[in-house]
Amino acid sequence: MPNPPELSIIVPTCNGSGNIPLLVQALTEALAGLNWEVIFVDDNSPDQTSAAVRELARANGRGRGVQRLGRRGLECCLVSRPRLARRQDFALNRG
Repeated sequence: MPNPPELSIIVPTCNGSGNIPLLVQALTEALAGLNWEVIFVDDNSPDQTSAAVRELARANGRGRGVQRLGRRGLECCLVSRPRLARRQDFALNRG
């Protein structure tokens, strides 16, 4: 993505590897014409969610991931937002 995104979407995940491609497809359709990014914040899921996010990042430049090993939960994800999103305007998906 050459230009900074107009919207950053932060998605906390835990054991959500199967949902990653579905959500990205839905975002792609819903946000057509908008420059956006999606940031998956994974709580060290044992189901390889972080691997699914890395694959997404390689295939689609809009996605990236953060794997958290110690701090977990929605509140920690929200507090981390200023360090994660490249945009002041953001959306947080609570699942």
